[in-house]
Amino acid sequence: MLALALVALALRRRIAASAPRRWIAVAGLLATPLPWFGLAYARMMTS
Repeated sequence: MLALALVALALRRRIAASAPRRWIAVAGLLATPLPWFGLAYARMMTS
C-alpha cells in the first residue's frame, strides 16, 4: 500500500497540469485499498 501511495505522490510531483494530477490522485486513492480486498477474497475462498 505504501508503494502505491508513493508512486502516486511521485507522479503528482512530476506532472504540472492540473487535470492529470487530479486523475493520479483519484487512481492513487482507489488503488490503495486493493491489496486488502485481495486478502479478504483469498480468506473467503479458503474458508
